[in-house]
Amino acid sequence: MTTPAQALPARWTIRLHNAHNLTILTLHDEYDTVRGTDYHGLAAHRAVPGKTPDRIVRALHEIDNAKLRATAQRLINTYFERVAIAQANSDSLSNNVPDWADLTARLHLAVPGCRIEAHVDPDSLTVGLILAATGIAAGQLLALITSWPAATTSEDTLQYGIDLALDDTATLTASLDQTHSRDFLTWYRNQP
Repeated sequence: MTTPAQALPARWTIRLHNAHNLTILTLHDEYDTVRGTDYHGLAAHRAVPGKTPDRIVRALHEIDNAKLRATAQRLINTYFERVAIAQANSDSLSNNVPDWADLTARLHLAVPGCRIEAHVDPDSLTVGLILAATGIAAGQLLALITSWPAATTSEDTLQYGIDLALDDTATLTASLDQTHSRDFLTWYRNQP
């Protein structure tokens, strides 16, 4: 996916850290949260540990080296491409499950105290469902997930993309990838 060159958003910065023959670029938002990292080789420049200061830029034109500036532009573009992909995946799930709020409200009634969250996978940029319950509610959640016919394979193991984890506080967390979230909620829609 190719997007037009994006400007560095207002109050965002790129930190340039030199380490030997490499420049590490980190994109920071207005709250100083790291939003992306990229690397640029500078074979002609060798950093001196403790003597080559980090540099913070607030606009691309502050980077004199054209190749380094291109790497910074790629860093910004990659961030916005990833945001667009995550947004498209979120929109897709919303379109496929337009009654999300009603279904999650029903889940709260079926499994009292269940924590229900939409979650963006940072690697695949897909939107999944996380359900977590403690104590008796954990048993109710497990019964609900395992009563869904598509949850298991013919070998009675969970499908790839469905994970169950029980921690030492007796909290069961069910994580479903985007496809399984859509399919689970579609199935649950028709349950009494």
